[in-house]
Amino acid sequence: MPVFSHSLGQEEQFSRRRLSGRSWFSQQTFAETRGNVQAAGVPHNQAPLYLSHRSASFRPKHEERPMIVHDLSTDAVSKMIRSNLAGATEEPPSQIEPFDFHGCTCGVASFIGRPPWEFHSSDDELLHVLAGSSQLTVRQEGEELVRTLRAGDLVIIPKGCWHRNEAPEGVTMLHMTPREGGRHSWVDPES
Repeated sequence: MPVFSHSLGQEEQFSRRRLSGRSWFSQQTFAETRGNVQAAGVPHNQAPLYLSHRSASFRPKHEERPMIVHDLSTDAVSKMIRSNLAGATEEPPSQIEPFDFHGCTCGVASFIGRPPWEFHSSDDELLHVLAGSSQLTVRQEGEELVRTLRAGDLVIIPKGCWHRNEAPEGVTMLHMTPREGGRHSWVDPES
């Protein structure tokens, strides 16, 4: 995976130190890359720089992508708006830009109330509670398992199980949800 930098100035300083000896990429390559970005009208200090072994580019190769960083500190999470699900007919949007990770869609759900029942046939789902609490109900092999989740709890919900979180006081959680094989139901799927 390439290194991603928000500041070309920092990378330029680093690169000049590296260029005094053997380097990952030549000074000419670095100058050409910087010139291409400036010609495109992007301020050089705002353009991401992708470094990989022996090359530098302002665009990743198709199989490469920048490192993804989201602020999920206590302070950032406390500022997230919790959607009230009373009367909702669809799930609220993620509080961070959703991203793909190993066949899953990852995001942050922040809500008060009852989201729909979910079922994932292709893989397990991971939940990490960042703030608040919820009652997780999982239906597995004819049994209904209920567990209170609190900030700091991490749970893996096995594939093939209907489940739901109820959060009357509110909850914010990171989720890694399989992209394939998901179903949702706002009414009890077994009623």
